[in-house]
Amino acid sequence: MNEIFEMYIEDLKENLINLSEALIHMEKGDRDDDLINSIFRVAHTIKGNSAAMEFYNIQKVMHTMENILHEIRSGSRVLTERIVKALYSCHDFLEDALSILEKESCDKSIETGTILQELQEISSEEKPDDKDVKVKLELKEDFNIDAELKEVLLANYKRGFMPYEVKVVLSEDCLMKSLRAWLISQFVGNYGSIIAAIPRELSEELLGEEDFVISDNTIRFMIVTDNNIDELVLELLGVVEVDKVEKRELIEELKEKKSSNKIEPEIISKEYIKTELDTQSIKNRKPNEKQDTGFIRIPVGKVDGLMDMLGELLILNSQFAQQVEENFENDSVMSNTLSRTAKLIKEIQGLSMSLRMIEIRPTLHRLHRIIRDTAEELNKKVSVLIEGEETEIDRSAAEKIFDPLMHLVRNAVSHGIEDEEERIKNGKRPEGKITIRAYSKRGNVYFQLSDDGGGINTKKVLKKAIDLKMAEDNKEYSEEEIIRFIFKPGFSTQEQINNISGRGVGMNVVDEIITHMGGKIEIQNDPGKGCTFIIKIPMNLAVMNGTIIEVAGGRYIIPTLFIKEFFIIDDNSWISMKGQRQILRIRDKIIPVINASKIFDIHEKDEVLYNRREIIILELDQKLLAFPVDKIFGRQEIVSKPLDFEFANINYAAGASILGDGNVSLILDAEAIFKMVELQN
Repeated sequence: MNEIFEMYIEDLKENLINLSEALIHMEKGDRDDDLINSIFRVAHTIKGNSAAMEFYNIQKVMHTMENILHEIRSGSRVLTERIVKALYSCHDFLEDALSILEKESCDKSIETGTILQELQEISSEEKPDDKDVKVKLELKEDFNIDAELKEVLLANYKRGFMPYEVKVVLSEDCLMKSLRAWLISQFVGNYGSIIAAIPRELSEELLGEEDFVISDNTIRFMIVTDNNIDELVLELLGVVEVDKVEKRELIEELKEKKSSNKIEPEIISKEYIKTELDTQSIKNRKPNEKQDTGFIRIPVGKVDGLMDMLGELLILNSQFAQQVEENFENDSVMSNTLSRTAKLIKEIQGLSMSLRMIEIRPTLHRLHRIIRDTAEELNKKVSVLIEGEETEIDRSAAEKIFDPLMHLVRNAVSHGIEDEEERIKNGKRPEGKITIRAYSKRGNVYFQLSDDGGGINTKKVLKKAIDLKMAEDNKEYSEEEIIRFIFKPGFSTQEQINNISGRGVGMNVVDEIITHMGGKIEIQNDPGKGCTFIIKIPMNLAVMNGTIIEVAGGRYIIPTLFIKEFFIIDDNSWISMKGQRQILRIRDKIIPVINASKIFDIHEKDEVLYNRREIIILELDQKLLAFPVDKIFGRQEIVSKPLDFEFANINYAAGASILGDGNVSLILDAEAIFKMVELQN
């Protein structure tokens, strides 16, 4: 029974991800039959599985949801915004049910009253029959609608695509009317499908035609769209030489007319749906799409145990290698065996690590939902662009990173995106935009969260920090130092506490979790235009390849990914600046030098730095640094451990590891060192 229950839970989690992904695309405009069918299959699967497990509360809700979806599939019910919201409510219900099931292993305490009432109210609504669903066209004979096009319009209206008439009046002094008409048609075409236009729709090749006449300075379009028509009206009103814009829904009566210029129905079948979401993935992979069946489910605990044992094996292998080097230096047989063992361990490591790697897609889609709900609660309009859904990350890292990302996106909606009136006043689109981008680079995963809001008001932040006794009134702070105040416990610029912000907890949580994961946060602030948070965390929190070095009597580890090459230099390689040796010339390249005494805050004479002959060249974003060291011990696979909060002030360290001799060494943060050297120079 336990095994069957675990399989049910895993299936429910997988179906929840598929449902969330489908709902995001549905809300963004993708409402084709395949998407509706995929949501129907999710509901049907969960209903059947729940019935088999005797979870009748869940079964009852899914059965009602399935009935509504069946009516939409058959065309007897129109997909409305209310239904979309109800489907989101079903998703929330399933998430709550999942939490209860994991705790109690039964569904007796799952409350169904609210969601069932909502679904039953929708089910009891009068369903428009095909004969009653008609399009109102109170137009002159110039808009020609034939019977075939009527059927296409009806079919698309049932899928949520509304027909509108949009009338644009040009100013009397408009000089190049045909060019202006063409530009306006481009705007309209970006918001929906143009079915007809008066005068006819222009192409770029027909701009110079003499018979193109605009009577009464008025252009009229019949378009079909599921986008917000008010946004189109605002866009058109912003066009130069446009005096007036009117829009009207066409939803009641369709008058069939004989047409000499028949409009082909294929036009409507190729709707352009405007969406900010990256739709490439949905084109290649529909929700709930069946993948290869050659998979087995493995409990997470077993994979975690395997990774822990791998970490211990790597440490033991490192200790064994050091003992062989010290005691059996000339034993070629043992050295060969050790080399083969190390190679095998490395292959096992790569395979084991891949078992824990998952796509970040579910995490990013959960963020999309949070942005949607937060914007709705604050009465703001916010669009979301998601990139890099296929980026892979360690499973444990994906779970830990969600809370920091959640606080950041809620903060972006609450503090970053301005109210609609303020955005229009500042010359921005009424709808704010948040971009979430994930990508991997040099063994790290990056999350880039950007908004086009007002940015961070550093004056306001500094004033609040002074009021809270976090900053000194008579001290000057750099912009970066001021911005870092937002991560302090209890800091918030929100005057009144609400459900979203005001308690000064969120950003502090972000900083603590990211630091504990061995990651970094960078903030790019552009006042008046927006703000970008860049989070960097290790792709795998356990194992990495490092080069062990010795500097000033201490051993350190440099991630091998950042090492370009090694050099042995002489005195002629040094170049003096301002009376000090600060630069090396290597192969006609001028390379800045890392001064260990300044970076590691140790006391040693400059002569010690100049006497070092072994040089490691570090590379980051096509920038080079020379690192003089006392000794290079070699490369090895190391088990990375995050630093405790007590060592968070060590800016140059990204973590620590136990070496083969049992001693602990710091793992150097190459990016931090590059920035420290830039500041020193």
